[in-house]
Amino acid sequence: MKDGTSTSRGKKRVEELADKFAAGLLMPRYLLEARAKPDGDIVGWLNRTATEFGVSAVSLKWRLKTMGWIDEAQVDAIQDSDLRHNGGMMPLGQTPLLLSRKFLEAVSEGFDRGAISVRKVARILELTVDGLGELMDAHGVKRNFDF
Repeated sequence: MKDGTSTSRGKKRVEELADKFAAGLLMPRYLLEARAKPDGDIVGWLNRTATEFGVSAVSLKWRLKTMGWIDEAQVDAIQDSDLRHNGGMMPLGQTPLLLSRKFLEAVSEGFDRGAISVRKVARILELTVDGLGELMDAHGVKRNFDF
């Protein structure tokens, strides 16, 4: 199958499940449903939406297939080359920020409540404490610690 559910590409089943899990985290159904479904220029919609979500348009295409929003014929009609670099909407070499604002807001709340320490979060995320602070600053999340 072209949707990655078979092992024809040499992937192990665990990797396939991890890909689907990651797609669900990065492109949650409720956020996609809050947007208008693609109509008309699906390539443009995929490129714009993927850029907003900070993911590749190709991965968004497969997420829509998994969700049942597009069928196999539509998947085949959408050329991956039209989606490369999100149709030029994401400058080459530009990468989205690590993690998400929502996640970092939850972490910040955990710091406020004393539920977890800054050092522990930094260690888990394989960041320095300064790196964690810079990431929170970049996302516009309150940095409620000072080291």
